[in-house]
Amino acid sequence: MTMGKRFAVVLTVLGVLTGVGAVAASPALAAYDNCTFGYVCMYNSNGGEGTRHSYAGVSGHCTNINDVPNTANSFYNRRDDGKHVQFYSGRDCKGTLLCKQSIAVLECESGVSDGPHAAGTAATFLEAPRRGGGCWCHRNNAESIFFNNG
Repeated sequence: MTMGKRFAVVLTVLGVLTGVGAVAASPALAAYDNCTFGYVCMYNSNGGEGTRHSYAGVSGHCTNINDVPNTANSFYNRRDDGKHVQFYSGRDCKGTLLCKQSIAVLECESGVSDGPHAAGTAATFLEAPRRGGGCWCHRNNAESIFFNNG
């Protein structure tokens, strides 16, 4: 084995052992990359998969989802102004505030995971059993988006 090949093998082994080397984007995050910077994107499948719909709203105002309401399973807040958004089950930002999927359903019950969702947040909407029966059925329920001032 030549010195150059030995060096390449050593570098490869070191890279594997230390985790250093080329790293591809995780498939879960890569799916959201098709959202144009400056927009809020909603997807009809979990994890940023499926058909994407993009919305550019005005801070302090509500935007009704007119093209395909009630099909959003996931979202990505990629606003370029760094501001938050909230999603509602009703038109004109009325109805239930929609929660993102989290480890603890208690976060939705306490209002922690229903927003506002900071710029850079990419998540699937909550779909889980509710304590005492019923369902936190927030997927396929978005009718409007509030574009926060902060």
